[in-house]
Amino acid sequence: MNKKKEKDLNQYPVGKNCYDLTPILDKEFGKPGTKRAEKSLERIFKEYRARDLKEKRQEAKKTQQEVADILGKDVTYISKIESGKMSPSVDVFYKYVQAIGKRVEIV
Repeated sequence: MNKKKEKDLNQYPVGKNCYDLTPILDKEFGKPGTKRAEKSLERIFKEYRARDLKEKRQEAKKTQQEVADILGKDVTYISKIESGKMSPSVDVFYKYVQAIGKRVEIV
């Protein structure tokens, strides 16, 4: 851990080697219940889903071009989905999942 981050943490001690990260998280993402916090969570979940789709595609040994061809979309469209720059419709999401040999399970 670098010295600046260590110094920041030392402002919020709770116990030995324990810190309250709430002030740091509030500053970075917004206080819970605020629009800023909601937008931060949306962004984080969107990025997580995008990363997960990309990892699953790579595990399936499929290229973006192969998935794009199956979906009848341009490869840049797949790239935008996998980078979190856009969210696919439910229909496209299901087709993407099928294209990489996976299935969606609602639990």
